[in-house]
Amino acid sequence: MQHRMNWVSLKLIYNIMEKDLNIHEVYQPMFKDWNDLKLFTHYYGGRYAGKTFNINLAIIYQLANVEKLKGIYFRQSASTIGDSIKSGLQSAVDILGLGNDFNFIGNELIHRNGSSIKLKGVQAARLNDDSKHKGYDGIDFMVFEEFQDMVDGKLFDKIVLSARGHILKESKIICLYNPTSTQSWIYKKWFATPTLAKLRDDSEMVFVSYLLNLAHVQPSHLKVMDNLKKESLVRWKNEIMGEWTSNVTGQIYKDWETYVESETGYTVMPGTDKQYEIDFEDLDIKIKIGVDFGFTGDPCSITEYRYDGRNRFVKGIAYSPGLTNPDIAEIILEWFKLNNVPKTTPVICDSAEPKSIEELRRLGLNTIKAKKGPGSIEAGIKVVRTLKVFLHIDDTDRWTEFNQYCLKPNGKPIDKYNHFLDEFRYVEYTNSSDVRIISNNPRQFVMQKPKHNKAEQRRSSSRNRRLKRYR
Repeated sequence: MQHRMNWVSLKLIYNIMEKDLNIHEVYQPMFKDWNDLKLFTHYYGGRYAGKTFNINLAIIYQLANVEKLKGIYFRQSASTIGDSIKSGLQSAVDILGLGNDFNFIGNELIHRNGSSIKLKGVQAARLNDDSKHKGYDGIDFMVFEEFQDMVDGKLFDKIVLSARGHILKESKIICLYNPTSTQSWIYKKWFATPTLAKLRDDSEMVFVSYLLNLAHVQPSHLKVMDNLKKESLVRWKNEIMGEWTSNVTGQIYKDWETYVESETGYTVMPGTDKQYEIDFEDLDIKIKIGVDFGFTGDPCSITEYRYDGRNRFVKGIAYSPGLTNPDIAEIILEWFKLNNVPKTTPVICDSAEPKSIEELRRLGLNTIKAKKGPGSIEAGIKVVRTLKVFLHIDDTDRWTEFNQYCLKPNGKPIDKYNHFLDEFRYVEYTNSSDVRIISNNPRQFVMQKPKHNKAEQRRSSSRNRRLKRYR
């Protein structure tokens, strides 16, 4: 990579100085030769720290100075690209006085020297999830903005490993984010111990806060921060000062446990000092399937729910965008076959797509339209919060949603981390026939009407006493 102090560099430096941008020293390495960067560069911290603003300036600076440099700008959802990333990059172009040199064509910003950066949603990237990932050949750098929203660490690794630069010696990965919960895969990968990040020679971890960006923080924002500190010191530390927290502020679902299956039952909280066993003999399991539709920007969530009383044993079947209705039917029918589950098992679907529900029914599923209406979100959340939830230990997509789903300051639930959780609400809030296991073998399912004779009632009372310690 040839990064010469040419007339473009001099012009940009002049514009930066003339506009008195006061770029803090922590961001200045981003305006130098990117070959000197480590593989991963993290800018993390609280709000108003200028992370996105400064990195956008650096991106434009690099694209203007290095011919044929290629990059991708990622966000979790493609739906926010136009309103956020595009406008931010265009603002950086205007600030640096390069409006005549750059041009947006669709979701790609191109410089006249052949350098460019494409804007993509992470979920869209999952649609191209093949073994070769040819779409990332020749990509010199990747920027993950609002990195905390990326729920799939395995997908992140696949994307990163698929990047192969041609101008830089190796592709560079730049991550911008606000710390969230210590349950996040990001925390576990880079922050789980005080020395973990230091031991990673491939990562540069740069903490930033509004205190480094005071010249650009509006007085009204300072007042908002001060009020937040008075209202909730925990939220202020997390949202403003960028501290990791054991619980997301306003977290809606807190009480859940992991499990794995054994020959005789479920092992709960495996590998911890809280581990205990639940025997199949103590359970009267019923089953339903839930479906929350998604396609381009959002994943389709398909989940099995085994339940006994208020206990819910939850395990994912699929969690992926790009699934057509025939794909969904094939996945569920194959799951029925592998698990000896009858095709008459209720499949509760998001009622927002009646055509999809009907198509799935014609493809052989016992689909049921989810009950929804005014207040159903809050009502469904209340129902789910009364349950004892067990999530399969390998189901990171779903326990990430449980950890990150929270209330906004106005008391309303956020509209993210909720694909599986919306489906969970549908299943609990919608009445349907049940499938009961009448064998100790959890893989032998049959349809059976509930019994109400005295012998059954006595067995039910005995079973409830044995389960009391779990509820």
